Amino acid sequence: NANGTSAYIINHRDSVISSENPTLYLRRGQTYIFENKSGSHKFQISESAANNSSAYNSALETNGVLTFIVPANAPNILYYRCTAGHTSMKGTINIID
Repeated sequence: NANGTSAYIINHRDSVISSENPTLYLRRGQTYIFENKSGSHKFQISESAANNSSAYNSALETNGVLTFIVPANAPNILYYRCTAGHTSMKGTINIID
């Protein structure tokens, strides 16, 4: 979800805890599905925190869903961001083994 244009609010399906723009920890080789319920705040994963960066490994949301299989050779740090130009809607993804 989103808090206006200031932050993504990320909830894990098995958790009642949510937070704004949290740091995520994803494991290599695992599949993650992000369901975006924030409307026009399209979610993208990239190698750069820059606002004009391109999607990493085709990790760009389509129809409100992003399925991301973390490659074995993924860099240790990736980033997520809003592609609608809301520069405060972003965060860090730490890739772990």
